[in-house]
Amino acid sequence: MKAIDLYSGIGGWTLGFELAGIDIVASYEWWSKANRTHNKNTQKKAVEMDIRKLNVEDLPQGVDIVVGSPPCTQFSFANRG
Repeated sequence: MKAIDLYSGIGGWTLGFELAGIDIVASYEWWSKANRTHNKNTQKKAVEMDIRKLNVEDLPQGVDIVVGSPPCTQFSFANRG
């Protein structure tokens, strides 16, 4: 099976899929600090970009699974004191 990780963050989905034997064909994350951690934790290097600017035509073909962890700051209580 093949998967794409959108908003890949520090690579949690990518690492989990790697451990499960699923081929991550692409990971995308815009935050460089998260990408540095992602790239240390996983075999697949994340593409540093804003996926809102990603063209669907540019995505790898033949993908079985698409996962994502978009930012949820507007729902988080972590920064509300």
